[in-house]
Amino acid sequence: MADSEVPFRRHVEGFHLESAVKAARLSDSHRSFGAALSSGRHAEIVPLDPVTLVPPTDDCSTVGYSIDVDNHATVVWASGRRPDRWYVSRQREREVFEVVETAARTWRGGALFVQPLLGGFVIATSDCEWRSSGADRNAVIIDDHGHEIVADTIGGGIRHLQATSTGEIWVGYSDEGVYGNYGWNHPGPETPGCWGIARFDTSLTKVWDYAPRSLQDPDAPEDVISECYALNVTDDRAIACTYTDFPIVQIDRGGDVTVHRVGMEGADNILVSGQVCALFGGYGGDQDRVAIGELHEGGFDERGAGKLQLDRLPEGDLGPVFVSRGSQLNRLSDRSWLRWRLEVKPKP
Repeated sequence: MADSEVPFRRHVEGFHLESAVKAARLSDSHRSFGAALSSGRHAEIVPLDPVTLVPPTDDCSTVGYSIDVDNHATVVWASGRRPDRWYVSRQREREVFEVVETAARTWRGGALFVQPLLGGFVIATSDCEWRSSGADRNAVIIDDHGHEIVADTIGGGIRHLQATSTGEIWVGYSDEGVYGNYGWNHPGPETPGCWGIARFDTSLTKVWDYAPRSLQDPDAPEDVISECYALNVTDDRAIACTYTDFPIVQIDRGGDVTVHRVGMEGADNILVSGQVCALFGGYGGDQDRVAIGELHEGGFDERGAGKLQLDRLPEGDLGPVFVSRGSQLNRLSDRSWLRWRLEVKPKP
């Protein structure tokens, strides 16, 4: 690789690093928040028991981490005694069930993302520079023995990276990833993230781009993505909340898009259970807001809103990192893993 050696900034998924003053620790870890739904059902945000992330060896420190589609934690650890090596571990609850050793990467810097794939992992950094000699290859696929299979360019300004159990790699981009930075768009080519959300296969080939309906249909509402604030990928769909108008965007496995107008701004995490959604975050005094509602064709019916006293201050050099997967919100910081679940209960 032509990439220069620059120390990593720590991984903050779900919002910009400079926005890490927004984050999530419940002042009362046993507090929950709920809302009445249609047909007599009830939805509730329920805190789960906290978990400690377990390092492979006692000299390890966290480099980056995320949550997979099954809500298991995947962590990249740097070895203090072997600075040229990384360990990638997977953990469910308190059980570490996989550890893979691989070469440490010397990318130019940025936030680090990791996701398990069938028989391996994808690891990527958010920063990616274009030069006349070629672009940084800012993503790598390794096998389950830690050997590199392929490295390629998936674009800079990565804000989210989540994979399905079948190896579809979804990427949500910040405004830098959409409009370009580090040589992209000018003088270089259009950035790979120019439409805000893209999907790659396990060869790191882009196979799908978000295509705004408003570019093809002048009567369609404006739906161009300037930044993917929130992304939540399950095995049957990807769901996002996007700037500038902050609709909820659903994308099915075939790439068909449904846009739901919301009427609230700034959500940077979204949970989903069926057609019930919970939106977290907002601007200014709404940074601790939680809104629960139901999706319908073209819209979102808010059924309840409140605050969970979320304190998003960074802790040391790392995080916190927030990752929404399915109905579960995960907070990762150093070796701490906190979780909240959106539970939908039937009518009594």
